[in-house]
Amino acid sequence: MADEVSHADIYRALGILEGKLDAMNTALTQKHTDISAAFGRISELEKAVSKWAGIALVCSIIIPILVTAISPRIHLGAAVPEQTSSTTK
Repeated sequence: MADEVSHADIYRALGILEGKLDAMNTALTQKHTDISAAFGRISELEKAVSKWAGIALVCSIIIPILVTAISPRIHLGAAVPEQTSSTTK
C-alpha cells in the first residue's frame, strides 16, 4: 500500500511542474524584452558613432586644405632673414 500513488499526488506534481514552466516562460519573456532594448540602444550608439566618424573624416580632409591655403600668411615666430646688399661701404 505504501507504493501506491494517489490522484492527489499526481495533480500536486503536475501543479508544481506547471508553476515552474510558467516561471521559466515569464523569465524568458523578460530576457527577450531586455535583449531587444539592449539591441535598440546599441543601434542608436552605432548611428551616433558613424555620424561622428563621418564628421572626423570630413574635418581630416578640409583642415589640411585650409592650412595649405592660408600657409603663406602664417608666420610661426620664425624670423625671415633680411637680404643684405653685397656692396657695403
